Amino acid sequence: MFAIKEVPEGGGQVKGPAGVQHLADVLHPGIPDMALPIEDVVAESEKVVIRLRVVGTHGGDLMGLPATGKPIDIGVMDLFHVRDGMLVEHWALLDNLGLLKQPGVTAI
Repeated sequence: MFAIKEVPEGGGQVKGPAGVQHLADVLHPGIPDMALPIEDVVAESEKVVIRLRVVGTHGGDLMGLPATGKPIDIGVMDLFHVRDGMLVEHWALLDNLGLLKQPGVTAI
């Protein structure tokens, strides 16, 4: 059993390119074999919604939690606002609780 003592800056919010890079910097060391299978893409006007999963093995430090070797599989929803071929806004929702529970976190 594990407990997390640190919460990512911003309460886990992903905002803009810097937010996406920060999320990758947090997740990739803990899930080095991470894959992002896309399950749905819906586009209308200037908005695109993508439903995907983060899957892999907890093989390294993940927000202070040492590697457990347990599988990780969480849902993600991304909403992109694209104007004139450029990304102008991005929102992401991740199953953060599921991410922590799968390797065995019992208290936050």
